[in-house]
Amino acid sequence: MLVSENILEQALAQVFDGLPVNVDMTFAEINAAWARLGLRKTDLHEAIQKMVENHCLVARNLSGSLGFALTEHGATRFNKHRHQRDHLHDWLKQRNKIVPTDPGLDVLGNSQDRSLA
Repeated sequence: MLVSENILEQALAQVFDGLPVNVDMTFAEINAAWARLGLRKTDLHEAIQKMVENHCLVARNLSGSLGFALTEHGATRFNKHRHQRDHLHDWLKQRNKIVPTDPGLDVLGNSQDRSLA
């Protein structure tokens, strides 16, 4: 399922919600918060790339690990998504009805474990 740039931006805004400008967040922390939303890791990579290109996030080297910080521009841009949380929640709920997030299930919710057949 293709995910629109707007949904990716809303999701990333939710991950960074409440974090002040220029405060670092490790990629592992971002990834964990993203996973709780039920979106794919490939979607996270795309979202981060777009937000770095748009100067909303800045990449940082955090003692040998990758991290990102919200910029002033990013805080302003992400702030516009605060009122859209219900939209993101509804979209994710509908998406999860169509495409389960459990990697052991196919798109119809059937087990991929052939030993059970």
